[in-house]
Amino acid sequence: FLLGENGTGKSSFIDALEFFFTGSVAHLQGIQSISVGKHLHHVDREAEDMSVAVRFSGSVLREVSRNGSGVLSSVPAQLSDYFASAALGTFILRRDQLLRFVCSQPADRFRALDAFIGLESLDDIELNMKRARDEAQGRVSGLERERSDSLDRLAARLGVPVSSEQEALVRMNDILEKAGVSTIRSFDDENAADGLRLQVKKAALKDKGSGLNLNILARLSALSSSLDLDTKIAEIVTVQRRHSTSKKEEKSRLVALFNSARLLIPGEAAAVVPCPLCGQDIDSRQLLDRINKYLNDNAAWTSDAQDLRVKSEAVCELLKTQSTRLQELAVLLDEEPQSAQAADEARQLMRRIQELQRLLVNVEHVDKLLNRRDFIEVEGLLSALCREVQTAAKGRMEHLALSPEDESAKELERVLTTVGLYAKQLKETDARLAIARARLQLSDAVYECFKSAKQKEVQGVFDRLQNHVSDWYACLHPDDEHRNVRLGIDLGQRASAKLYVDSFGQTNQDPRAYSSEGHLDSLGLVIFLAFAKEFQGSCTLLVLDDVVSSVDAQHRQRICDLLIDEFPGWQLVITTHDRIWFEELWRSAVAHNIGANIRKTRIVRWSRSVGPVLEPYLSLRERIDRFVEEGDSDSVGSQGRTYLESLLKELCAGTAASLRYREGADYTVGELLPALESRLGRMDSCAFKTLLLQRISELRAISFVANMLSHDAQSQGALSSSEIASFWSAVTALHDAYACPACGKNQLAFDETVSAVVCRARGCEQPLVARFR
Repeated sequence: FLLGENGTGKSSFIDALEFFFTGSVAHLQGIQSISVGKHLHHVDREAEDMSVAVRFSGSVLREVSRNGSGVLSSVPAQLSDYFASAALGTFILRRDQLLRFVCSQPADRFRALDAFIGLESLDDIELNMKRARDEAQGRVSGLERERSDSLDRLAARLGVPVSSEQEALVRMNDILEKAGVSTIRSFDDENAADGLRLQVKKAALKDKGSGLNLNILARLSALSSSLDLDTKIAEIVTVQRRHSTSKKEEKSRLVALFNSARLLIPGEAAAVVPCPLCGQDIDSRQLLDRINKYLNDNAAWTSDAQDLRVKSEAVCELLKTQSTRLQELAVLLDEEPQSAQAADEARQLMRRIQELQRLLVNVEHVDKLLNRRDFIEVEGLLSALCREVQTAAKGRMEHLALSPEDESAKELERVLTTVGLYAKQLKETDARLAIARARLQLSDAVYECFKSAKQKEVQGVFDRLQNHVSDWYACLHPDDEHRNVRLGIDLGQRASAKLYVDSFGQTNQDPRAYSSEGHLDSLGLVIFLAFAKEFQGSCTLLVLDDVVSSVDAQHRQRICDLLIDEFPGWQLVITTHDRIWFEELWRSAVAHNIGANIRKTRIVRWSRSVGPVLEPYLSLRERIDRFVEEGDSDSVGSQGRTYLESLLKELCAGTAASLRYREGADYTVGELLPALESRLGRMDSCAFKTLLLQRISELRAISFVANMLSHDAQSQGALSSSEIASFWSAVTALHDAYACPACGKNQLAFDETVSAVVCRARGCEQPLVARFR
C-alpha cells in the first residue's frame, strides 16, 4: 500500500512497473508531442541513464532489470510464463481507465477489453477483410454506374428504354424491319450494315473516311456523358475532411512504416537480435508485440473510412472507363490526318485522368484533401475535346451531298453503328460487373462469417465473465436497484462492446443513465478485475493506481473485502492520496489476518533532485507507540487525547450510546465517557461488558486522565514518562477490549433490529456479542 499526496511521484512507481514488464508506458503513447523516449526518464538525465530493477522472491531471490533502451536482462526460466503474461500490460488500472470501461464509446470499450482477451491478430485480419469487402463494393458501384450510363445512351439512340444487350438487339431489329432492311443476329453481324451501304447511291458512304468518322462520333457520344465529378469529389472531400484529423494523418504515415518493419524484424525464438537499421541489439519479440499493438490500435477503419473507400473506388472506375475510351478515340484519330493534334490532346488528357486515379487509390491515407479544381478542370477539358472533335467529324461528314434516300440510309447506318458500339460496351461492362459482384459476394460472405464467428467467441467470453461482474458489483452495492450487469457485442458493429444493467425495474439500460460517479467507478473496477482474473495467466500482479477517490467509505470497505476474498495469493500494489481509504485498507487486511503480508509505505516528500522519499507508514496508534518509546510526552498527550476521543466515539456509535444534542458539537472525553458508561449499564451481563467496564475503570484510575478530560495541557509537563506510558497503555487496552469475543476482530456495530452489539466480520461463528435491556 503506497500513500502519497498528488504530485509527489506515486505514478512514477506505476510507470516503472509498466515499463519494466512491457517496455513502454501506455499514457505516454499516441499523444502529440509526448513519447516514452522523451518523457519517461528524469528530466535532468538521458534515457540511457535510466533502468528499472525488480526483485522476485522464491527459493532463490532473482533480480531482473530493463535498461533505458527497453532491453531486459536475462529472465530466469521459471519466470518466463509470468513475464509473457505481464507483457500485455493488463495488470494496471488507473483512474482514467475506469472511464474507458464504462463511459467510452462501444468501440473504445471493446479495444480496452480486447487487450485482455488477446484478439489483436484476429482483429487485424477482420480489418483487412472489411477493407477488401469495401473496395469490392466500390468497384461494383462504379461498374453499376457505368452500366446505367450505357443503358441511358442506348435508350437515347433507340428511342425507348432498354435493360440489357438482348433487349437492345430486339429494339434495333424493330428499326431495321421498318426500314426494310434485313435484321441482325447479333451486334457483330455485318449483313445489315452491308445492305444499308448498298442502298446508298453515293460512293462516299462506303468510303473508309466516312466509316471512320461514324466510329469517332460514336465514341464521342460515350465520352461526352456527364461524369458529375464536382458533386462526387465534393462528397469525398466532405468525408475526407471529417476523417482526416491530424492524429489519423500521423497514423496513416506510421501504419505503412510499421507494416514494413514487421516484415524486416525477425520473429525467431531468440529474443535479442541486431536491429536491421541501426545494428543495436533489440528484443525482437517484444518489439513485434509493440508494433502489432500499435497497428491494431491505429488501423481501425471507421464508417467514414469505409465511405471513402466505396466512393473513391466508384469514381476510379468511372475515370478508368473514360481513360480507356480516350485511348480508343486517340487510335481512331490517328487514322484521320487532320486530327493529329486532337489525338495528342486525347492522350495528354488520358494521362491526367490516370494521375487523378492514383490520387484516389489511397485517399483515406493522404495528408491533404483532394483538390476539387483538378477534377473539375479535367472534366471541362474532356467536354471541350469532345465538342472540338465532334464539330470536326460532323464537318467532314456534311461535305457529302446526298439525296433524301441516302441521308436516310446514312442515318440508319449511324444508328446501327452507334448502338452496336454501345451494346458492345454494355456487354463488356456486364462481364466485368458479374465478376465484381461475385467477388463482392465472396468477400462479404467471408467477412461476415469471420465477424460472426469472432463475435460469437467474444460474446462467449463476456457471458463467462458475467457472473463475476454482476455478483461482484452486487457485493459492492448490495442494496441498490442496479442489478444484472452484463457485457454484450453489438452485432451491427465490427468491434463493439455494449454495457447493460437493469435499473429501477427497467432492463437493458446504459449504466450512465441512472448511476452515480461512484457506482460507475466501482462498475469499471469489477469489470477490470474480472477480466484480469480470467486472462492474466501466470501474472498474478494487480496494480490499482488511485482508483477509489469517488467511492464512499462503506463501499470502499467492501472493495477491500472483494480484493482479499477473490485474489488470494495475488500481489496487489495499491496507491492512494486518501489517508482514510489507506487506513481502511490496512484495517481490512488486519481483520482478514493478512497484515503480516502487507507493506505500508508513504511518500513523505518529493524533490526534483531526489525524487519521492519513502518511509514506512505508521497508523496513529503506531505513531503514538513510537512517541512513548522516545519519551515525547507532549505528542503522546495531544495525540493520545485525540486517539481516545476517536475511540470513545467509535464505542458510543457501536453501542448506541445517547449523547445530549448540541449544534455543531465536537464531543470531548468528559462527555463521551459518561455516556458510554451509562449505556453499558443497560447491557446484559456478559464477559464482553465486564471487560469493557474493567478497562474503563483502569483508565479512570490513572490520575493523568483527570487532566486529559479537562484538556488541561499545561499540566502535561509535570507528568513522568511512566505516567504517560500508563495512560497510553490504558487507552490501547480499552481499544483491544472492544473486539468480538468469538473471532477477535474489531468490526462491531449496533443492530437496532435485535438491540444488540453484533460482529460484522464475515465467517464469525457467534456474531451476537451483547444484548441490551
